[in-house]
Amino acid sequence: MEECLSKHGFEKHVFMEKIPHTEVYRIHSHTNKSHTNKSNSNKFEYSAKISTDISSLGFERMVLEKMGKIGISPKIRDFLVCNGDMGVIVMDRYESISLNSSEDVEEIFRKLARKIGMMHKNYVVHNNLNLGNIVLRKTEPFIINFERSEIKPLIQKDLIKDVSNLYISFTEYFKDFDKLLHAQRIFKRIVLEELEIPIFPHLYTIEHGPQFNIKNGQIIVGGWALRTDDIPKDFWTNPNNDTVFELNLSDNNLEYIPSQIKNFKNLRILDLRFNLLKSLPESIGELKHLEALLLNKNNLEQLSPTIKNLYSLKHVM
Repeated sequence: MEECLSKHGFEKHVFMEKIPHTEVYRIHSHTNKSHTNKSNSNKFEYSAKISTDISSLGFERMVLEKMGKIGISPKIRDFLVCNGDMGVIVMDRYESISLNSSEDVEEIFRKLARKIGMMHKNYVVHNNLNLGNIVLRKTEPFIINFERSEIKPLIQKDLIKDVSNLYISFTEYFKDFDKLLHAQRIFKRIVLEELEIPIFPHLYTIEHGPQFNIKNGQIIVGGWALRTDDIPKDFWTNPNNDTVFELNLSDNNLEYIPSQIKNFKNLRILDLRFNLLKSLPESIGELKHLEALLLNKNNLEQLSPTIKNLYSLKHVM
């Protein structure tokens, strides 16, 4: 790859560094390419998307060029084909997203919501929108990695799907639970305001009803008015439940939680808000890794005494 880049105007001794949380590499090299600004002729550091799927990368290049012209994505500086079997999209340098303060979070999310809206008005659906596919220049966000994108007429459910996928990715990105809740609240408010979505979408597959499958360590089944007996029995006994770190069953009509909740033994977040619960099973005390137990807006008469066994618990709401 280094030899290929040098043939296309990048000096030898190229060093490539993967940008954290993304599929993009940063190129560290001087370049004599004519597209380099004269004032920056001694600067280096570009970002590059590298793939062995030339056809897919060619499509992505086309979408990036379209998005780059209206400020949604980084501007493309070059498109290289190396040895006939590897493609490289060379872009302006950007950093992986960093949300260091509440001010940054609100400013970045507001700009990002506007760009998501612009993206859809230009008939592009991302289909893989997450925080790992957002990069920054200072506090200006840009969207990358369009390999799964589609160009199609504007449909609101596609906008909701992109927004929901982005929201889901927060749990993986934010390791601190307080910062996670803070970011979620800000994001919901700003997205509703900027994109004029009547209500914030619950995180499920809209076309097919509630989905109980595990995605990125999460199961999100909120807002379906489900009773406990509406949930498939094998949901509670799935052998893969120990891979789930967030279970969201909020905003349903659950009357009770089965004792098999203990099978989610690596659960970190359990969201049971807005249900009809009067009690919790004693087995709740076996969730040794649970950090947040969200119980607001239920009919709880008392909490199970086994909650005292939840040594990792930091938040009960």
